[in-house]
Amino acid sequence: MAADIPAPFLVIGISAALSMVNIFFFPETFPDTTPTELFLLFASVNFGLWGIWQAFIYPTWFSPLRSLPRPKVSFPYLAAKRDFDLLLTQSWWLPSHRLRASPLRKTLG
Repeated sequence: MAADIPAPFLVIGISAALSMVNIFFFPETFPDTTPTELFLLFASVNFGLWGIWQAFIYPTWFSPLRSLPRPKVSFPYLAAKRDFDLLLTQSWWLPSHRLRASPLRKTLG
């Protein structure tokens, strides 16, 4: 970002600005809502859209790292979980195996 403002602060500021614009210039759009309800509505929609942008749209189409090789699955997060689960089931990785063969255990008896 140009001003190095954290994105959640920008989302909150934009939500507040949108709710004020709606209150002052378009009061007939949401006639029965209070300013707080209007702000919460805009904030939840903006945070939802920002989350979708961060998780799916930016990494897939706009990130400079998008051309790097990735796992050959449709959803890389599931592949990472599968590989981690596979790592946990392999006996050479288990901490108890490491403790049994550690040099510290041999010296302590």
